[in-house]
Amino acid sequence: MRKNNTNINIEKNDIQDAVISALELTLAAQLRAVRSLKAGGIKEIKTKGKSMSHVDMVHDILEDASQPLHINDIINLIQSQS
Repeated sequence: MRKNNTNINIEKNDIQDAVISALELTLAAQLRAVRSLKAGGIKEIKTKGKSMSHVDMVHDILEDASQPLHINDIINLIQSQS
């Protein structure tokens, strides 16, 4: 019976480690974004041959629209550009 409890604790620890690592990565990315904005905003970087991330696509759509858009409108605009 002790073996089962030990296995459960190990699994809980593995899950905790994975969640904490994911949070750490997310927070690090958010901190980089905040520092980038603080340092002078987002600089456009066009990469040759690489596709844009979903966030970049949405950012471009909203920037061009200059007004709030419903998510369905954003998706339709992105699909029409592809």
